[in-house]
Amino acid sequence: VAAGHYSVQAQKPGYFGPQERGGSRSVQSVEVGSNSDAVVIKLAAENVIYGRLTESNGQPIESVGLRLMQRVLRNGTWRMESRNSANTDDDGAYRFANLQPGTYYVSAGPDVSHRETLFNDAGVPRTGWPGMYYPQAPDIASAAPIRVASGQKVQADMVMNRVPLYTVSGVVVGSVPDRGVSIQVQNSSGDFVAAGVRFHRATGEFETH
Repeated sequence: VAAGHYSVQAQKPGYFGPQERGGSRSVQSVEVGSNSDAVVIKLAAENVIYGRLTESNGQPIESVGLRLMQRVLRNGTWRMESRNSANTDDDGAYRFANLQPGTYYVSAGPDVSHRETLFNDAGVPRTGWPGMYYPQAPDIASAAPIRVASGQKVQADMVMNRVPLYTVSGVVVGSVPDRGVSIQVQNSSGDFVAAGVRFHRATGEFETH
C-alpha cells in the first residue's frame, strides 16, 4: 500500500475484538511508511458455559428452559439482568457460547409439563420441575457464581427432581366483568413463573397450578 495513515481491524469466529471486549478503540490506526513497525491486533477467545440437566437417577431432563444472568450496576443499584436463554435437548444438554469474560449465574426451570391439561384432566400427574439456580440453590442469593476468563469452557451440570404441584386460588376484587385480567406468578427471586392460570370473569375468581 502507499504511504499514509490506515485503519486496521481483524475478525474471527469465536473471538472478540477490542470494541467487543470494552476497549476504547475498535479500529487500530497505523502509519505506513519506509520504517513502519509490524501491526499486532489482539483478539480474545470466546467463553462457553455448558452442562447437563438430569434427575438424581441420571435420566436427562429435556425441553426445560435455562437462563444465563449477570449482576450489573445500573443507576447506582446492583441488579440481575438476563444475558441469554436456552432449552435442554433430548440428552438434557445446554450451552451458552460467545460469552465475554466475567461472572455469570445459571437458572433452570420452573417448568410444568402438560400445563394446558392440568385443569381438565384429573389423570395428569400433578408434578413439575422446580426453579433452581446452579448448582442446586432455591434462589439467587444462595446460587454459586460461574466465573469465566478468556477462552474458558466451564461445565455446570445441574440435578433436579420432580416436585408436587399446588393450587393457588383467590378473588380479584374490583375487576370489570367484561374485561380480562392478567395474573402473573413470581418466585422469591422475582422471576416470572410460567404457571397455568384460569380466571373467571364473571366472579373474579382465579386459580393457578
